[in-house]
Parts: sequence; structure tokens; C-alpha cells
Amino acid sequence: MTGTMIDAQLKTETGRVFDAMAVAKADGQVGATLRVVQRLGGGKVRCQIVESSQASCVGMDLIPATAGLNHRLPEGNLHAVLGDLSKSSSDKIFETGIKPFDFFCPVSEGGLLGFFGTQGVGRIVFERELYHRFSAGSCPLTIVYFAQNGEAGLIQRLLTSDFENHTIDVEGSLQTVWLLTQNATDPEFLTGLKQLDAALFFDPMLAFQGLYPAIDGLRSRSRLVEEKKISAEHAALRERVIEELTWKKEVMADTTLLEHGLNRSMRAFAERLDSVLEDRMGSLNKEDQLRLSRARKLERFFTNPFYVAKDFNGLDGETVCLKDTLSGLRAILSGDWDHIEESELLYKGSLDS
Repeated sequence: MTGTMIDAQLKTETGRVFDAMAVAKADGQVGATLRVVQRLGGGKVRCQIVESSQASCVGMDLIPATAGLNHRLPEGNLHAVLGDLSKSSSDKIFETGIKPFDFFCPVSEGGLLGFFGTQGVGRIVFERELYHRFSAGSCPLTIVYFAQNGEAGLIQRLLTSDFENHTIDVEGSLQTVWLLTQNATDPEFLTGLKQLDAALFFDPMLAFQGLYPAIDGLRSRSRLVEEKKISAEHAALRERVIEELTWKKEVMADTTLLEHGLNRSMRAFAERLDSVLEDRMGSLNKEDQLRLSRARKLERFFTNPFYVAKDFNGLDGETVCLKDTLSGLRAILSGDWDHIEESELLYKGSLDS
């Protein structure tokens, strides 16, 4: 037992993340309330102590807790959990070969990485991709997956589906911790979690367009960026790209489009997006038309083929070094790729491939 966490041995071979349990006291009363946040293998799980009035839970039996998945995670407890998970990390960028990740929100070796966003934006696939790329234990990262209470059941099913077959949350130096919080979709909330070395916010508007990984570079954050630990070239280009994408977002803003997205009306969303794009292009001067086209090409260049998705989209996974990502972005911004269609940049990897 350490701080806000406790390890427990279950009688069954596997446990499920988010399952709630309680400590059975000798007098028959219920002690601490726990929630499974990590599966360690062999029936062993790591639990978050959600509520406790006792000094220690060591050696006590566990029973299912009726509070279950609807027990809201207190914010103060969340900060304490992250504090216990935090460990010293370097100022060296750990390159993953995933373009929008390494460019917008680079993480350091040994860093604490948070995943935020709504249901259905590809966060679990992204988590699985990291495990695939670094299955040999060469990825010194702790992933903290923030989920809303209503997502718990779906995540439990996904983690044991034929596609994921995900039964353990620790491989070498890479691990995942699953935490419930109603703030999982709040981009402002993630900025206050200073324990995180990097926070990835996954944008449903990108996901609805099929632009994966749907990392929102405008709302994600990185300690290395904030502390100016990245190169001057990287920082300047990042600022320029964010400026262009922010402008594009303002130009393309449309309430009806947003409503279709929130309602997950994919056909209506696609049709409305085409209509809005045609309308905006018609109202812009030639200079701004070109600017909008380049911004959309930037978004499409940030798509990255995943190794774990090959069976679904037929595309070979690609690892793109940060140097090639920077080179590709400069080429798009300078107009070197004005002559090609936007679609040619989808899931391309580096522009030299």
C-alpha cells in the first residue's frame, strides 16, 4: 500500500478496470472503498483508494462494492493519485514516430502522459499503438487514461474484445492507469494538472472526418514546450502551425456542423462540412483560399498510419521521425505541395516516402 494506491490479489485470474470493491473489516463492516485502475496480471490488480477511514488495508479481504461505477472521483483524490504516479523525468524528448504527438505535445523519457477526450475518438487504439510500437519495454512512459463514468462499461468491453485482447496494463517500462473523472472532456481541466508531462486532448471533430490520431494540437499541452526544452526551430514552426489551424477553425466554425457531430450524424456531418467548405471558399479572396487549403493539408498530413489498424484499413503502419515531420510541415506552409489534392496527404507518413 502506497499513498492512494493498493495492490490486491483476486481469486479469479483476471480483474476489470473500474470495478469497485470494498475492504471487509474484521467486525463485518465495510472499510475503504477501492476501484481497480490497473491490471498487473495473474489476478493481481492495483486499486485506487477512493474513500477510506482506516489507516491501512494490508492483509484484509475484499468484497464487491455496490457503489460501483457511479462513484464520482473527487478532484483532490485525483491530484493525489497523479502525485503518487509522478516520477522524475528527463528533458529529453521521447520520440514515438507519431507525427501530431511528437510535434504538438512531445513527452519526456519517464514522463506521465494524460489522455483526454470524449468516447469514440480513438484513445484506446492510440494506447494500443504505443504498446505495439514499444512492446519490448523501450517506452519509459506512464499513460493515464481519463474516462467519464458513462464510458466505464464500454471500455471494459473493448479491453477484452477480439480486437484489443488487452488483459494487462504493464509491459516493461510502459504502463497504463485508468481513472474515472467527469472532467475527462474538459480541455481547461487538463491545463491544471501540472503533474502531467504531456496531455493529449482528442478532438471529435477530427475523428468525425476520419483524421486519426485525432489529437487536438490547439488544446493539448506539453511540459517540454512550456519550459522551452524543444529546439528553436520546432518551437517556431509549432507556433506557426497552431496559428494557421486556429485561423482555419475560426473560418470553418458552424453551429449546425457542430450539432451534427455531437449527435454523431456522420452522413449529415459530411454533407454539411462539404457545404460549409464550399461557402467559405466562395467568400474568401484568393490569398485566403490558398491559406485555408494549406491549413486543411496540414491537418491531413498529421494523420498517421498505425500498425494496429492495418487489419481494418489495409495500410502499413509508419514511424515518422520528428525531423521528417518538421520538414513536411515547412514544405506545406511554403507552398511546395499546393499542386496536389488534399487527399494525397492522408495517412502518408513522411512526404518523402
